[in-house]
Amino acid sequence: MARSLGINVHWAKIKTYAIATAFVSIVGSFHACYIKNIEPEDTMSLDISILIALMAMLGGAGSLWGPIIGAAVLIPLKSYLKEWLGGAAGLAGIDLVIYAMIIMLISALEPRGIWGIVEKHRRRKRR
Repeated sequence: MARSLGINVHWAKIKTYAIATAFVSIVGSFHACYIKNIEPEDTMSLDISILIALMAMLGGAGSLWGPIIGAAVLIPLKSYLKEWLGGAAGLAGIDLVIYAMIIMLISALEPRGIWGIVEKHRRRKRR
């Protein structure tokens, strides 16, 4: 569609990747200055990779707002459950079980995640 409007799609993609890479490098530089140490485990650990995938799954992959909603729900929930159940009660690991149950419940109710539930509710309201 952009090509039909006379936009050079290849050049637009190159510009987009360059801008995105510039932002990532700036944030990475600030992160390195903040922690005063750079290790691959800080940015490329398995836990972080799984967390990013679960954010998209919980919020709703395939939409713009799904992963944002997933991150907004998942990060505070993870911190809260880890502090409340893991540290205070001495039940290390039970927070992960509850966390997994919530994700399975959302996935069973709506495969498109929380954003899918929001869209269903908006469609019902329109009718």
